[in-house]
Amino acid sequence: MRRLALVLLLLLPAAVACGIQPTGVVDLGKAPVVSVKPTFRTVYLLRKGRLEPQRVSTASGTVDDVIEALFKAGDQHLGGMNSALKGFRHADTQVTNYGRVLRNDPDRPIGLRLHVFLSGDGRVSRAALAQLTCTAMLSKEIWVVQVTQISSHGTPSSRGDHVCSEFRDLAGSDTQLPP
Repeated sequence: MRRLALVLLLLLPAAVACGIQPTGVVDLGKAPVVSVKPTFRTVYLLRKGRLEPQRVSTASGTVDDVIEALFKAGDQHLGGMNSALKGFRHADTQVTNYGRVLRNDPDRPIGLRLHVFLSGDGRVSRAALAQLTCTAMLSKEIWVVQVTQISSHGTPSSRGDHVCSEFRDLAGSDTQLPP
């Protein structure tokens, strides 16, 4: 009898519960959905050998994704534009400080160097260097672009440090390049 009383005593709170009556299904509208807006950035492609800006879709606004989009855009035929980077692949990018900071002085800002590694055999043309440099320098923080080519044998070869202003002669007639 004590066991039966103990079992009933334990089951009684479960039967009474908290006093809240269950309800039916309540519709509260559509389920939340994550909506990602596409990111578009400007890259420099070639039209008749001249640099022209072109808006392309990128994975994000990071410089690494913008450079990757530049390489991919060369494989697409965007309004008659092409790329001198065909035959090359984007291997890596690294960002480092450019210049020395001697003191904390807002009148002496420090910029960044973007080091772009590309892989592929063949000659990296001046137009290809211009595309990489001017696209990267659309970010005001990038002051200089260093390009290194890695051959299929794994041998790195520097293509030097560049700024966009050295490629002004390659700009299209209505194209304004970054400094």
